Amino acid sequence: MAIHGSWHWFPVIALCIFFFDLRLFSLRVRGIIKNGGNAAKQAPAFHEHVGLIHLHSEYSGDAQGSYEELARIAGEHKLDFMVITDHNNAKAIEDGKEGVYDGTIVLTGVESTRQEGYLLGLDINHYRIARADPTETFLSHIADQGGFVVMAHARNSHWPWKGAIDTRMAGIEIIDFADQIYDAPPASKIMAALSFPLNRLYAFLSLYHRPNAAIELWDTISAQRPFVGIFASDIHQNLKIFKKRYKFPKAKDLMPFALNHLIATRGLSGDFQADRETIYAAIRSGHLFMAVDLLGDAGGFMFSARQGSREGIMGDVLKAGEETLFTVALPDISSRRKLYVNVYRNGMRILTKPARSFQFQADSPGAYRVEVVVSLPNFWGPGREVTWIYSNPIHLF
Repeated sequence: MAIHGSWHWFPVIALCIFFFDLRLFSLRVRGIIKNGGNAAKQAPAFHEHVGLIHLHSEYSGDAQGSYEELARIAGEHKLDFMVITDHNNAKAIEDGKEGVYDGTIVLTGVESTRQEGYLLGLDINHYRIARADPTETFLSHIADQGGFVVMAHARNSHWPWKGAIDTRMAGIEIIDFADQIYDAPPASKIMAALSFPLNRLYAFLSLYHRPNAAIELWDTISAQRPFVGIFASDIHQNLKIFKKRYKFPKAKDLMPFALNHLIATRGLSGDFQADRETIYAAIRSGHLFMAVDLLGDAGGFMFSARQGSREGIMGDVLKAGEETLFTVALPDISSRRKLYVNVYRNGMRILTKPARSFQFQADSPGAYRVEVVVSLPNFWGPGREVTWIYSNPIHLF
């Protein structure tokens, strides 16, 4: 009987140890990358604007949250912009929901459901396309407004893009948080569910992984033409259990997970039309990098290039065959874990350096981009490597 009584308490003791170890892990993982003490700033010629692309409001049938609510939360997180892309409609434009809300500019695009998959229409003034219309009609509709198209969920394991990649498609979602959830290994999903009540940071990082299939497609197209990569938060705040809807995961938790850092030649003035043009011009040109900012503030990162008197930044095109001096400039940071930089040309890694600012030279044609990688502790193991920063390419054509 004594032995039986001891085993009776074993599950309780094991559960207590699990949550105690999880709490200790949360202390280990916080502050992996820290600002070195000096505010990271762009060169005087540039301004950095951080924000989100592809999230949903109550204008989507499967999402919750008003424009005003999302803007308030964005303001609390000090975001400069949001591009809300509701499903198959842009009624928010007609209702006058676009605007500047307490310093955050809120724009409206659309996530269009096509027979082949999903596409984002950005920099639009209206939307008059039916789901049954051919994708050619959608692409023409966006182009006629002077807008541009980004592929959504292009390599999601459940609903990948199945059609041709038209030249009017200007970019691709590299990381989409919904894809991260769907495509994460089962063990990661279980760990995320168990740890979420105690440590949202670890829960999100449990699901986060390098989206190799999307990156491979991005690199393939970028080797031929400029093709912008973005981060998509894909916020819905809509978990349905037994026909009841819950605001989960909440926007306030998801918004700071990762951000798009736009590099622009002018700051945001508070004038809606001018700021709208600034935001869309930076996205369209690929003048941006993506960062998992929960790991550490990536503000101040820059990837640039020079050919004599000509200069370029992420998204720009310079002439191939001419000696080009590339510069990787990291923000002033420190890290308790291994941190290093990978340089890629057309998807092939050509250089690995410790995490510090450096320069390298090249002249071969192709798309050159950077990933900054950090080693994270695992709950039970020595750790795994994850990408903190993804730059858009600089092209030599």
